[in-house]
Amino acid sequence: MIKKYQAWQERAALITPLLLIALALIVFILISGCAEYRAIISTNGAESADATLETAEWTLCKAASGGALERRYNLYSDVDGPKSKSWRGLCYGGQEITD
Repeated sequence: MIKKYQAWQERAALITPLLLIALALIVFILISGCAEYRAIISTNGAESADATLETAEWTLCKAASGGALERRYNLYSDVDGPKSKSWRGLCYGGQEITD
């Protein structure tokens, strides 16, 4: 039994450094692969951010219900309030809204 344990220890002593080297190579490959994605993200990131902002503005100005706008910006109860004016400025360029 002791000889089996010693044989296992000898094999483990040989395998452990190999596993550490393999693990280090895998980590290096994974990290270096991220550099390629950074270039892609940096070139397409601005376009994506612009599209996201456009969608958010559309949602805020066109898709929100009257009740949601009233609760958040007091559009109807405080027409001259700062939140109401800010919403109108963003969505309508400060123009008067007519029904």
